[in-house]
Amino acid sequence: MICLHSKNALKLLSTLLIGSSLAVAPMGYAQEGAENAAAAEKAKAGPGALDEISGKGRVIAEGVRQERFFGMDFLGDQGIVVGNFGQVMITEDGGETWVEEKAPTDLALLAVALHEGGAIAVGQQGLVLLRSPDGEWQEVSVDTGERLLNVAANRDGEAVIVGAFGTLLASSDGGRNWANVAPQWAELAASANVPADTTGATAEPSMYDAKVFDDGVMLIAGELAYVLRSEDGGKSWEFANFAEALAKGEEATASAAPTINDIQVRADGTGFAVGQSGVVFKTNDSGRSWKKLSTPLTEINLLAVASRGSGAVIAVGMRSAIFSEDDGENWQTLEALDLDINWYSAIQVAPDASQMLAVGHSGRIIGLQ
Repeated sequence: MICLHSKNALKLLSTLLIGSSLAVAPMGYAQEGAENAAAAEKAKAGPGALDEISGKGRVIAEGVRQERFFGMDFLGDQGIVVGNFGQVMITEDGGETWVEEKAPTDLALLAVALHEGGAIAVGQQGLVLLRSPDGEWQEVSVDTGERLLNVAANRDGEAVIVGAFGTLLASSDGGRNWANVAPQWAELAASANVPADTTGATAEPSMYDAKVFDDGVMLIAGELAYVLRSEDGGKSWEFANFAEALAKGEEATASAAPTINDIQVRADGTGFAVGQSGVVFKTNDSGRSWKKLSTPLTEINLLAVASRGSGAVIAVGMRSAIFSEDDGENWQTLEALDLDINWYSAIQVAPDASQMLAVGHSGRIIGLQ
């Protein structure tokens, strides 16, 4: 059975994959009336005009409207961005200049992870590609045809893939071989006292993000505000977070148990998770526990988050972005470039920590202060 959140979240992703409008919005997040008209007028001005909106951001690279970037990762000054039709961008100088590359596929690549031995990219129809340090690509076989939504790896090549409808794979050799490490989802929910009659609690939830720490600890996050943690390479999983509403047996509506789209944890153990309905969670213990924060916008879809040790946090998404200067204690709407009328799906702190780099619509790579 597909839960309500699965349908909404996958509709959102499908909109990003096939929509061609510069100011595209997913079903359930459309803006009405004058606000929608204002966005359309802004879009007509073109990308060059949008850049004059605010001095808080700059466009580093830009393609055409049909190009879409979905995933990004850095390891030192080397960075990689992936998108639709197998499009890839590579930087060797911390994100200041980018070179276009084509992966051996016309499918959309939705995420990418770098490790010391190269890169792992994943995408539609169970696609997994490996890129060697010298730029050679190789497809590897995995035992699923589901859409693979994210991948993470540590420096040593310990990796995890998350995907649609409970897909969960792990590798200990840089992505050459993968094992199914998905738990028995209903049993796992029962172990955390999630009521069995809660909408979607016994389904196979789609997971949308993952992290692998240098010590091999794995975090995954997705529907029903789930954050799961594994300390044994994915052999077993335990809850680090799920929506409080579920524990109380309330109906799992989108607002009660929003999907988490992205998690980010710094080396000091502080991290953030963001998702539907403007939800933001925070951890101070490397993802072992999470606390829901208060934010100014609740009718938005946040797709990605990044933070620096200085306390600066930026979350981007569909026609919206918010920021904090005090590690999430207070939030404001971020007005820069075209953040209020377009979408950005990934964000990371630049290697020199001078800015945060985001990617999304129209083949854009932008820098935000």
